[in-house]
Amino acid sequence: MADNVKILGTAGSIRKASFNRSALRAAQKLAPEGASIEIFEIDRLPGFNQDDEKN
Repeated sequence: MADNVKILGTAGSIRKASFNRSALRAAQKLAPEGASIEIFEIDRLPGFNQDDEKN
């Protein structure tokens, strides 16, 4: 019995119409049997601002 492969994908853009996010959705549909792709959305992560780094 083979283990299932789980893949985590993330698009580097928070834009709804991101080309990378579209590619990830297509990859989810094309993933072979025994593999799954989960998309992690980065829109809830705080952005980095070097001016606030010392705070």
